[in-house]
Amino acid sequence: MTPQRVGRFLRSVGFVVATLMLVLTLLEFPSAPYDVDHDLSSSASLEYFAKHDVQFGTELVQNVGPLGWVHYGYVYAGYLHAEKLVLKSLVRMALVILVLWACTRFRSWAARVVWLFAFVALLPIGSTTLSLDANEVCAYLSAYLSGLLLLGLPHWGGGSLFSAVPALFFLAFLALTKHTLLFASSFTVLAVIVDRLRRHEARTALALTLAYASSLALIWVLAGQRLANLPAFGLGVFRFTGGYNEAMALAAAPPSTNLGMVALGGLAALILLRTVTRTQSLAKSAIDAFFILLVWKHALVRGDAEHVTIFFHTAVFLALLFGLAFEVPRAVGRREESGAAKAVFLASSVAVSLVCVFSLFAIIPGAEYRATRVTNLWASNLAWIASPARRSAELAGALEDRKQRFALPEIREQVGNASIDFFGFEPGWLLLNDLAYVPRPMPITFAASNAPLLRRNEAFYRDPSRAPQFILARLGSIDERLVPLDDGLALGAILDNYHPILLHDDLLLLKRSDANRIREQAERSLLKEQEIGFDGPLSLAGFMGQWIWLEVDLRPSMLGRLRSLVLRPAPVWIVLDVEGREQPENRKFVTAMGTAGFLISPLLETTDDLVAAYASGGSAWKLARVRSVRFECAPEHADLFDPRIRVRVSGGSPRLADSAAKPVAAPDADPKNP
Repeated sequence: MTPQRVGRFLRSVGFVVATLMLVLTLLEFPSAPYDVDHDLSSSASLEYFAKHDVQFGTELVQNVGPLGWVHYGYVYAGYLHAEKLVLKSLVRMALVILVLWACTRFRSWAARVVWLFAFVALLPIGSTTLSLDANEVCAYLSAYLSGLLLLGLPHWGGGSLFSAVPALFFLAFLALTKHTLLFASSFTVLAVIVDRLRRHEARTALALTLAYASSLALIWVLAGQRLANLPAFGLGVFRFTGGYNEAMALAAAPPSTNLGMVALGGLAALILLRTVTRTQSLAKSAIDAFFILLVWKHALVRGDAEHVTIFFHTAVFLALLFGLAFEVPRAVGRREESGAAKAVFLASSVAVSLVCVFSLFAIIPGAEYRATRVTNLWASNLAWIASPARRSAELAGALEDRKQRFALPEIREQVGNASIDFFGFEPGWLLLNDLAYVPRPMPITFAASNAPLLRRNEAFYRDPSRAPQFILARLGSIDERLVPLDDGLALGAILDNYHPILLHDDLLLLKRSDANRIREQAERSLLKEQEIGFDGPLSLAGFMGQWIWLEVDLRPSMLGRLRSLVLRPAPVWIVLDVEGREQPENRKFVTAMGTAGFLISPLLETTDDLVAAYASGGSAWKLARVRSVRFECAPEHADLFDPRIRVRVSGGSPRLADSAAKPVAAPDADPKNP
């Protein structure tokens, strides 16, 4: 055998081995049955919605689409288990194909090896409490590589369409899984279309537009959605994003933000250099820039280590694609790199990659490098491939154990087959007890992040034709936020139109009141309007015997808006002077929620407070009352806000004042809390 044949044989064997390793690394199968944890049970609820044909855009407005249950493939819910196995596997196999296609674009074997090795080499980074979650990274790479594939298609012709349609269909599928992927996929397709128009290829641009739109419509219908709801879904996604950054903002540790800025700057410099030197097309530069900003925002808005790792993990792959000699075929206007340019791009790519890898170790508490994380993943995936029925049965058994653990027999007996919603952020309580879950448009209290969503949720509870017969409520919030701010208008509708019938631990079951006791609109009267500034108190002392509602118009300055585009809105706190408490109470305040109105006094922050509100017969005198409020921000953030804060104070007792509610009873046994 000649040396040439030996070389070809070894390369073939290496390619096969690399492909198998890639498949075992990128495949994702269910690994965790859901419980009442917010993340797990919310993911399970998406599968429940798909099973019951809940309509997105009209009945539901979320940060996911009708295929969101496919995105969260690691969660076992059991409603569409077989479908999830098939679709998630197909999505990941599509990524495998795209990753291998990317190998053909690198001009050296060394670059190809580094590119493939990166998918395995990063996963061992983690700790006992946090391992790298590749799900979001894989989703972004799937959309990004699909865009590069489209950019490199030849002129109009059968071969072009043959290659374009699968990529467009895949992007449309991703777009209906999550709002970030809707933005990523749609922007990518738009950039490719504009690029074709710039080349005077109008027929190709039109064909791409029709193919993408048709794919979206077809997948939407196949997902059980009514075609007429598709525009409402798109509008709902934009409504959700208004206020989302602020509602979910969680400041990252300074090292995370600083290292992130270094990596972000390095990636931006690579894009700028390639654009200036014309070594890539303007369309690719636009896609590159959009993706790094999107991933940056996704990771750094909610700046805990779990989210921040998404940016650094993804940035390693983007750095390799930006910096190594990666070529998109037929990139019009593309010039050949000089030797010096290649050296600069290579050095920049390596530097950014090293910064990102160092950052992963720096931001993960107790980070270590453990190769068994990869071998365990391979073993698990091989076990799924070898015996999917056995692994599915194991997860089904584990889910049954959790149903027993979180069983609510008294509540099931009261509710029966009637409709019920969960007011809080743990819908798993309803799913685990097989109750008829009928969600309001935004079913998570802390995610009703702006006035349009807040009003839609309120309208749902006030509409006799749509409102559920029962609500299971558990008051609470995240990130030390003011609890009544979360879905505050819906809380007002609950106080008007529902009464408690059962208290189980800190879960309160409420039933819809009789038709003659229903308020289809809130009844509140304006008490005063006032303009205050930061640290200037708003006195409520003159209304202490009333139920008081606030509408707060606290706006960012132009500088604050610019900061929000790049990072996250600056935090604001509301400081409450509560009667009978020695120290003021500080709570995080979400300005996008405050404009719609919320209950400020009496102060209801726990399920026990809600129970006490009903037990008081509607009298605010018997509950914790707020004497004054003021708003604060960090001194260095003062320029990020309009100094004038406009406040409207309204009064109006909820309907519970004359409610004929039955006494609240507590069962003998309480469920185990997680």
